[in-house]
Amino acid sequence: MIHDYKDDLKNYPEETPRDAINDCILKLSRALVHSKDTKDVMEGIQKLEDSLRGEWGVLSPLQKREMLYLLAVGYYRDGDRATSLSYLDQCLEIAPLFNQALTLKKKFGSVLWFLIGGDHQYYLDMILDCERDIAEAGDDAPDEVKNENIIKLSWALVHTRQPEDVQRGIALLEAPLRKDGLSQIQLRDMLYVHTLGHYINRDFKNCGKDLCRLMEIAPDCWQGWRL
Repeated sequence: MIHDYKDDLKNYPEETPRDAINDCILKLSRALVHSKDTKDVMEGIQKLEDSLRGEWGVLSPLQKREMLYLLAVGYYRDGDRATSLSYLDQCLEIAPLFNQALTLKKKFGSVLWFLIGGDHQYYLDMILDCERDIAEAGDDAPDEVKNENIIKLSWALVHTRQPEDVQRGIALLEAPLRKDGLSQIQLRDMLYVHTLGHYINRDFKNCGKDLCRLMEIAPDCWQGWRL
């Protein structure tokens, strides 16, 4: 995932809208700060702080919310609780109902911090946040925004590994994958999540079909090769 998003950033044409570049930085930073490698975590923090300083243009409110939260995660994982809490408070100030941030906030000041959250809760929180983002964006949202929201929601759903959630994540992608007009990166990401969903469901026939299509349109996709 890290390799794929780094390649995306490297290969964007000069005329690429700043909004699309910020979305890619977000995806890359999310992967970096959740990495087990400390160097990756620090690289993610640096990219996020550069973005917040405006080096990549003006951020949308959702992008700023996500970046503040990921900075809180990065510093929390690096052991700098004070800086993590500062970014977390900034995030909750502009998005007081942001579930992922609220769960992280519970860890501060709790002697049972190690029992709070976990991977499954992280995905459940992301599902709730994505569903709210989709509802607030409405039907009039640009296709680019709709597609990115669908990718995030379906990604969270299949990663819960709960059969009903995985199936819902797969189903969410069916209609967009039949449409024309997806960017190369969105098509790749949707196909990967669709493939992963079938793999988790042990539907290896459809997984194989999706994987062949994925590697055909994105032969350098690291996530596809790993799968």
